[in-house]
Amino acid sequence: MAEELSFETEDGKSIVTIQSCLICPKRVGGYDLESETACPVGGIIMGAITFVKGESPSLPNINLKPSEYCRISLDLSK
Repeated sequence: MAEELSFETEDGKSIVTIQSCLICPKRVGGYDLESETACPVGGIIMGAITFVKGESPSLPNINLKPSEYCRISLDLSK
């Protein structure tokens, strides 16, 4: 999914950091999305967590810079 993918915990939240994403529409396809994103990673991770835990995490913070760096904060305390 990415050349660099890390998971960590910070202030009770799980943080997913993605760099050199292999499925980023801007990086792979060169699509100019301006300030918008079509990043599928957040949905993929939320779907996997929902499948395993049986409930969806909340997304209190998403910091996406398409084709560069994505940092997704997930609250799993439900």
